Amino acid sequence: MNCPSCNREPGGISVRCRYCGMKAPLAVHAGGRSSINGLDPNMGALFCYLGFFVTGIIFYLLEKESRFVRFHALQSLVTFGGITALLLLIRLPFPGARLAEVLYMMLLLGALVLWVLLMLKAYQGEEFEVPLVGDWLKEYL
Repeated sequence: MNCPSCNREPGGISVRCRYCGMKAPLAVHAGGRSSINGLDPNMGALFCYLGFFVTGIIFYLLEKESRFVRFHALQSLVTFGGITALLLLIRLPFPGARLAEVLYMMLLLGALVLWVLLMLKAYQGEEFEVPLVGDWLKEYL
């Protein structure tokens, strides 16, 4: 896949195009097909979010070639794993249960909106990073 700015093959696994320096989407570096039965990287990235952190774990363990899919798998794992842990903590009984219910519903609604947004951006091949999580994961990969 070519750089959207200069229309050249960026080469390597760099996040920036070596010709024009533009920050290229990770889909450019996906390497064509995923190692999971030749799955398209955009579909693989979408599937990473489909089952929250569970499919993130599965795709991270199975994917060996596509950096794009691995990024989205890890982002799904960290983001929705953290949200699930927060939801479980809020559900623990403590004084002020009404406040806990309001917090629970707000977090659940926010997670639902984030879930749909991440699936949409992944399918479009965009490099959408969740704040605090995305930058850390890029350094990890």
